[in-house]
Order: sequence, then C-alpha cells, then structure tokens
Amino acid sequence: MRTRFSAEERFSFYDAILHLDGEREFVTVDKDSDTLTYNTRKIESEKKISGVPTDEELTRCEVLPFI
Repeated sequence: MRTRFSAEERFSFYDAILHLDGEREFVTVDKDSDTLTYNTRKIESEKKISGVPTDEELTRCEVLPFI
C-alpha cells in the first residue's frame, strides 16, 4: 500500500499550484529541486515551511489562493 504521492503526482500538484498562484504570492514552487516554500510575508506560521512537501502540504497549497 502506498503512503505518499509519487514524484509524478507531486509534479501534477506543482503545476496546479503554479496555475492557481501564478504570481507566487503564497507559495514558491521549485520543480527542479522538488521543493516548495511558503511566502512568510503572506502566511503567518510558527514554523518555516520549506523543502520537499508532504502530501498534506501539497493539498493545502492548492487552496491558499482562495482563503
């Protein structure tokens, strides 16, 4: 049983995030390094969220532009 999105699935999420947040107002996606980083000027968080994202982070990033 799989427990994580595959690389191909993560890249599909990256494409969707880039489409929804094309100006990178909330999230910066770096497909070359397979990472994403939250824009801390727009999003308050007690922890820095950067690096290879979890499945939950990928899903959350798709809705950020609508909040």
